Amino acid sequence: MDISNKKVKHGTSQKKGRFYCDICDVHCPNETTLQQHSSGKKHQSNVKSIQKRDDHTMRSLFVGNLPKFAAIQSKLQLDASYAPGKEYEKLKCDLIALFGNYGQVNKVILDKSHGSYCILEYSSPTMAQTALIEHQKSNFPLFYGKKLQIKPRKATQIKPLTMSDNQTQLNVSNIKDLLEEGDGDDEFGLGMVDSFVKLSDKCYKQRELAIKRIEDQLNQSFPFHKIVLEPYGSFVSNLALSDSDLDLSLTFQSSTRLDRDDLVSVLKQKCVGVSHVHVLPAPTGKLTRFLDGISNTTCDVVFSNPLGVANTNLIKTILSYNKLLPRLVRILTFWNKVVIGSKFPKSVIPSSYALTIMIFHCLMYENILPSFFSPELSEKLQIYDLDCSFVNDPSKLTASSLPSSILDLLTRFFKYYGHIFDKETQVAQIKSLGMLEKKLIPNENVESTGKLHYVTKFKESALAVQDPFVMTHNVASNVSLECAIYFSDQCRIALRNISDGVPLSNHLFGTSLASSSKEDTDVSMENNIGDDDCDSVEREIKPAIKAGNKRTLEAMDVS
Repeated sequence: MDISNKKVKHGTSQKKGRFYCDICDVHCPNETTLQQHSSGKKHQSNVKSIQKRDDHTMRSLFVGNLPKFAAIQSKLQLDASYAPGKEYEKLKCDLIALFGNYGQVNKVILDKSHGSYCILEYSSPTMAQTALIEHQKSNFPLFYGKKLQIKPRKATQIKPLTMSDNQTQLNVSNIKDLLEEGDGDDEFGLGMVDSFVKLSDKCYKQRELAIKRIEDQLNQSFPFHKIVLEPYGSFVSNLALSDSDLDLSLTFQSSTRLDRDDLVSVLKQKCVGVSHVHVLPAPTGKLTRFLDGISNTTCDVVFSNPLGVANTNLIKTILSYNKLLPRLVRILTFWNKVVIGSKFPKSVIPSSYALTIMIFHCLMYENILPSFFSPELSEKLQIYDLDCSFVNDPSKLTASSLPSSILDLLTRFFKYYGHIFDKETQVAQIKSLGMLEKKLIPNENVESTGKLHYVTKFKESALAVQDPFVMTHNVASNVSLECAIYFSDQCRIALRNISDGVPLSNHLFGTSLASSSKEDTDVSMENNIGDDDCDSVEREIKPAIKAGNKRTLEAMDVS
């Protein structure tokens, strides 16, 4: 246990004292309190977790360069009982047989996305060391005719998640260690990052319990309304990160209207664990936001949002097309938060929903994803006066050859939004295949029933992303011109670094962004802006934006 007597940095909250426990990331006002903390259940539990992790690490090996499935299938086909889908099982059994020559193998954890590596755990560190020494002496037998890559597993020092503004914050400093865990295997490193940033199973369960608890408390106060809280958004589509909000649609079966002020009052006074209740504007009217302190989750409640539920079902269906898609979206969502969000406030960067549409649009342009809006294959769904039909069974669609690596998909995304997509004239959309220009979007009124409150005209902005159901809704209208330029520049930088073979740990999530050079000017030819010029361009753009001077922006000819 490392307990240091560190002074608090200037400007830190006075609630934090001089004594610090780096295991739990806890500040104490004095030594006595620190000792009390050290003997507490939370600290002891964290110490045991670290010891258990270190023990697993000492007994484990990283094994790479595993054979392709084709080699395994050819061997399986010699067996009369061969059946497709047994490749993982065969590979695991053969690994256990091979490494079992050096000791008892407890567990083999295979990479599920493409099976090129695994973590192999022995019963004792001595067994793992014996296998490693044999490999270093070149005495290790070939595996399916290939020389395996065998290395000791690194003990990644994962810092505890810190709490800020009553919300879980992802610790970016851990990302470099996670990407280096695979020791050059980018797929493994990206998988580690995804496992770290996505919402854990434990947090999912906590949020499910929170929904049920709050729903019961509301029904106790409004017994005749039969309130139902239906989650939608990233929580349902399995795209939620550790710091994602929880979106809830409130419906009730009573004919008596439920007043929003009454809802706010009950949330404040009757719901246990709920605090910071306030009302905010939203595209569909207003939402009620509050913090559930028990699950430590920010919740956004809207009255009856069938469009949000339909959008979530659409995204879930597209994600089910291939198992790589959820991981790709989560990684790029995290990239957007830490790279773009480090320079701009949350209010002017692409939302997670807008970014998801952008990813799908890119993959449709690359002919990796098919269209999910075939009239012949779609089940009719109408919400208000909007046609919300889509193909809800991906097996009905013509299969496309999706790349087998996350890195390939990331490269395509960065290339598309760094070099191909013209944000000045084009719209990212998934309603149809191909490009769509902003000038072709209809501006008819969609508020025919009086139940929708969207603006009737597609709002022009630096980045245009069309909602798949409300065609006149630009879900990226909040993105500023400066942010859109920076987004494209960062895509180009990421693409160049990946193409040059720079390790992802040195650049992808802003842990050590590559510095600008003469090559950057060539990379940024499409916009005539080099990376060295970005700051000066933004300084010129900012006064024009504040003044609302469109002619000034047009004269500058920046895109």
